[in-house]
Amino acid sequence: MRILVAHVAYRVPGGEERVVEDEARMLRSGGHTVRTLLVPSATFDGLPVGERVAIASDAARHEYGRQAIAEAIAAFRPEVAHFHNLYPLLGVGAMEEAADRGVGVVRTLHNYRLSCLAGTHFYRGRACFACMPRRSARGVLRACYRGSRVQSWVMAKATRQEMDALTGGTVPHVALCLTPFMRDRLVGFGVPASRLAVHPTGMEASAGEPCEDRSGAVFAGRLSEEKGILGLVAAWPDDGPLLTVVGDGPQRAAAERAAGPRVQFTGRVSAQESVALIGSARCLVAPSLALEGLPVAVLEAFASGTPAIGYDVGAMAGMEAGAALTLVSVGDPEALAQAAGALCDADPASWRDASAAARAMHAERYSREASLAGLEAAYARAIGATRASDGKGALS
Repeated sequence: MRILVAHVAYRVPGGEERVVEDEARMLRSGGHTVRTLLVPSATFDGLPVGERVAIASDAARHEYGRQAIAEAIAAFRPEVAHFHNLYPLLGVGAMEEAADRGVGVVRTLHNYRLSCLAGTHFYRGRACFACMPRRSARGVLRACYRGSRVQSWVMAKATRQEMDALTGGTVPHVALCLTPFMRDRLVGFGVPASRLAVHPTGMEASAGEPCEDRSGAVFAGRLSEEKGILGLVAAWPDDGPLLTVVGDGPQRAAAERAAGPRVQFTGRVSAQESVALIGSARCLVAPSLALEGLPVAVLEAFASGTPAIGYDVGAMAGMEAGAALTLVSVGDPEALAQAAGALCDADPASWRDASAAARAMHAERYSREASLAGLEAAYARAIGATRASDGKGALS
């Protein structure tokens, strides 16, 4: 297939950028022809004033996004366009433009933005469900999107239009949910189940270090409130195993102040370095308090045979707890630290059993092979829907 991957890159790169890059690489290795349309969010700052006003006035449907996707389609002539983040520079209009040109449209929903302006259902240290699709007034008043009421209003309007398109419009032909939990929430909000598919992120298996060469625990992610980093480092015992904190973010300084002698910080590292650090630890700790889509760090841990520990919330709650994954009650960082200590101190045979369970979890649910097959099936559905809707063949 000829596949156009479209994504508005965040100002601070994160897991979505990693997924976009990895999936494009995986598709190419699977024999597909792939072109990526990567639009940096920071591009907005350099646009003429009139264009910025037009985008801010209607972030869902604006000429900039339509033109960008139209030019990419004309140059590449794809059969399917796979959209990731839409805002602010693509929007629903870009998906509609692709469909109008006979291209199948697939959209991955990486977060809960359709029902929460922040995308996390998290506010002031706890889970929040004050908003739902098309009802975001509370989120606007609280300035939940980027700390701005104006930008929150813009996003509320855009996500309302996207939800309308998903429930009763024409695009996307297939929306990919990272977990059954995410799919079931959308069905409960009125999205036809026939337009949804569950497609977890796939990860390439990595060797990881052998048991005797591993030590300590690792956290990998953005250092921000919803990730639970402050609670974790504050609860980490002074006589516990070494905790390596990989990443950067707005709470790094506060986390460093709260940390004891057995916590070290690497700052931002490359994706390859992060994988290596995860693969050299005895366990990964994922203390997120929010409804994450599907934590990339946890998948990387499973792929390298590293057991994980996290809170029983959101996507983590939907995973099967066992030797590969230990779940504790949300908001109990002491329990996280205790579980991590147990894995770090486990005898080699017990740890190898947990590591084998992590690899089995990866092979069964999150392997590259399973991910590629899922994407190919979604693309075939989208192309079929395009042909059925207007009788046109896909562009070739």
